[in-house]
Amino acid sequence: MTSTAIVDPLESSAIVDPLESQIPSPDSDNRRPVTDVLNRALVAGTLGAPVDIAAMAMRPFGYKEEKPFLGSEYIGQKMEQMGMVSPTRRPVAEFAAALAPALVTGGAGLARALGTKIGETVRTARGIPAAQTAEFAKQGLLPDIQRPLAEQQRALGYTERALGQMQQAPQVQAQRAGMAPITEEQKIGALQALVRKPVRERAVAQRVSAEYGVDEAANVLNVARQERMAAQSAVDQLEQRLLARPQMATEDFAKQLRNTTQKLADDLESARTRGANFNGVIKQFGDTPIVNTRSLVVRAEDLAKKSRNPVVISMMNEIASLAKTDNAAALSMTQADSLRKYLSKDILNKYFAETGADKETLRALKDLRGALIRATPPEYQQALGQFRILSRPLDIVERQGALAKVIDIDPLSTAYKLTEAQVAGEIINKARAGNPVFTRLLQQSPQLKESGRLYFSGDLFGKEAVPTEAAFRTWLRTNERPLRQLGLYDEFRDLRRAREAANQALNDTKLSEQTAKTAVTEAERRATAATELSKESAKRLTSALKTQEPAERLIRPGRIPESKFTQQAAKQRDVIKSLQEAESNLTRATTPREIRSEIELTAKKLKDQGFINEEQRDVLLRQADEISRSLDAQKEAKRRVRRAVYSALGASGLLGGAGYVTREYAGGA
Repeated sequence: MTSTAIVDPLESSAIVDPLESQIPSPDSDNRRPVTDVLNRALVAGTLGAPVDIAAMAMRPFGYKEEKPFLGSEYIGQKMEQMGMVSPTRRPVAEFAAALAPALVTGGAGLARALGTKIGETVRTARGIPAAQTAEFAKQGLLPDIQRPLAEQQRALGYTERALGQMQQAPQVQAQRAGMAPITEEQKIGALQALVRKPVRERAVAQRVSAEYGVDEAANVLNVARQERMAAQSAVDQLEQRLLARPQMATEDFAKQLRNTTQKLADDLESARTRGANFNGVIKQFGDTPIVNTRSLVVRAEDLAKKSRNPVVISMMNEIASLAKTDNAAALSMTQADSLRKYLSKDILNKYFAETGADKETLRALKDLRGALIRATPPEYQQALGQFRILSRPLDIVERQGALAKVIDIDPLSTAYKLTEAQVAGEIINKARAGNPVFTRLLQQSPQLKESGRLYFSGDLFGKEAVPTEAAFRTWLRTNERPLRQLGLYDEFRDLRRAREAANQALNDTKLSEQTAKTAVTEAERRATAATELSKESAKRLTSALKTQEPAERLIRPGRIPESKFTQQAAKQRDVIKSLQEAESNLTRATTPREIRSEIELTAKKLKDQGFINEEQRDVLLRQADEISRSLDAQKEAKRRVRRAVYSALGASGLLGGAGYVTREYAGGA
């Protein structure tokens, strides 16, 4: 292996400009196998091995790139474009050449580097939820510290003010009392003053707290009122959108339904005429009497002799006469087809228009019609069978069909029997009864879906007011089948759900507002009571001070209360300092591990000082445990990823220098 046989792609002087080079011939490709193998296996394979191995490791995670950037295949392709290697590939030779540097360089270092990179990626991904959990717990705990801190600071202010008053009490009492003799009334007043001073302070604190509660309740009420107004606005906007939906008048919708029904009937009749080909068959046989009607004539005459019903006798004689041509029992195809139609329906309308024929007569007419058809040529019988098959789709618009009345015409006035308003009601009622009329009409005219949407929107919202929830549900239940046939049921059901959801949200906000009003009333009641109590305590304290004896001549006042208040103030200062330290430490904590530690310390401190109960402390400790689990999950994920990557890349010592082999045999996995 010589250095002159390898072309370094990173040396600019060794790269041939493709615009100045000439395209090598197939012969020249075959004349440089050694150079191709060395360049592809050693240069491209060695330089691209890290990228190939990284791509192979990321295949299970969804990486699909066949030629990753700066991989062995990528470098080999660029060398081929520059003319440094030929397009001819020699897999065996390239693999053998790539094996040597792989044994020297090995793949363990690359595997470790790749494992480190994957570990950093996993650590970053898993670190985000841990940080979010810690920050959420941190922000939730800060108010639990700040609230008792503010209360302790306010209480300390009251205590310090009481201490100041107690320290000045002897001088004030001495000035008031002078050298007058001590009376029993003054002694009692002094004792009452000592008792009533702390009562007065507590009453003032209760009044301040109650007034603060009124302000808080008023703020809650204001928020609830704004939410209720927003919900009401949302309901109003939804109703306006519903009322503004495009609509269609009943007459216009009915006109489209009738036109579609008429077109359906015309198309089906045309298809039946073309498919049966009656006219072609009849013309084929011309006017020659070829249909033997002897059996028909004999049967009709026999029925006339046996019957004693004048109507039946007259009818049978007429049939026997019509079945002959110039006294011959034969008919042409045109005449036979006309007689068949007459026997099918016209003869009944003629003789039994009002009373109707009995079963025996109907059976006789059916036998005569069958005898006539059997006497016709096979071509005519086949056309008649096809006619009957093609007549089945017309059942919906003929006789007692669901759409028959829609296009039924009055024979006298030649006008439609139903008005356009009646047409819409007729079709919708049929659909409600389960008849798939809209499904069939929609097949004939798909644009009826949009017309149906406009019509039903007008039917629901055309009264200038959105229906109530109960009316909306009833309307949807009544028109469920027509709407489903038109493919509109889900759309109108979603409108109902949106309306109900908006109204439910409005009702919830109204309930919240009412609850907030009740809370304000209760807070005002407590504030009024606290104010009255504060006034009464001040009045009683003033009365006691007017009659009390100077403190130094009664008892040794202030020593026990003052020392007690001094101890209380010192304790309050210690608590404030402790809470301030907890707040400061928690605020400075930034990493999840630091936040977890501060949460545990703060939870214990708040519980020991009596600001939270055991249940609240357990909630805080569970939050700390959640952060710990997030950190443990992050650590375990990094360990598993490293183990998986090291396991997957254990053989990278063999594959490290062979980028081509990596892509061909492992990269595509």
